[in-house]
Amino acid sequence: GVVVSLPAVTSADGASFYVSGGAQLTLPGVRSYQRDNYCAPTYMQASGAGSVLSLPGLTNMVGSGACSYALNVQATAGGQILLANVATADGNLSVLADGAGSVVDLSSLQRSLGASGYGTALEARNGGLVLVPALADARLMSFTLQTNGTLNLPAVTNLNYGSLTLNPGVVLSLPAVTSADGASFYVSGGAQLTLAGVQSYQRGTYCYHTY
Repeated sequence: GVVVSLPAVTSADGASFYVSGGAQLTLPGVRSYQRDNYCAPTYMQASGAGSVLSLPGLTNMVGSGACSYALNVQATAGGQILLANVATADGNLSVLADGAGSVVDLSSLQRSLGASGYGTALEARNGGLVLVPALADARLMSFTLQTNGTLNLPAVTNLNYGSLTLNPGVVLSLPAVTSADGASFYVSGGAQLTLAGVQSYQRGTYCYHTY
């Protein structure tokens, strides 16, 4: 696999990155990322065992831009995407870890701003792992856990206007959550979701149904 480090790169707004076959790409100088205003989605993608995309200097990600397309962060088939210093996210951002050994590391993410009107979607399935241990404010965020996927959410206290989807066999308890106004919950196929700390619920003021 090819190994490339580009320390002189400091701007990559609107760029897409595809790493596969055990290749490794590191961009240590990029501090922020925005999807930009082209009418097309952008991708950060690592596919295959040993494939690594690393942006160790990145602290902020914005998925909003023209035409409502998303910034797609996808680790599949054992690939890893390391964004360990991203503290805030905003805009239309979709994160997926799919397959054994697949990891998206967002260890420093504390909140999704939701300022653009879009939320951040996180999904783990088939042995994939999304790391968000510091995430506390998850308003407007959606989480999907498929069979054998792992989303660690120990610090989440606020799920307002977000959603949780648990598919067959998933068991999840979020005792730290105390606020979930306007959120929707979808549990199927024998999955179990417990929110022991939520004492009240209000549908909220957004013009859409909740479930």
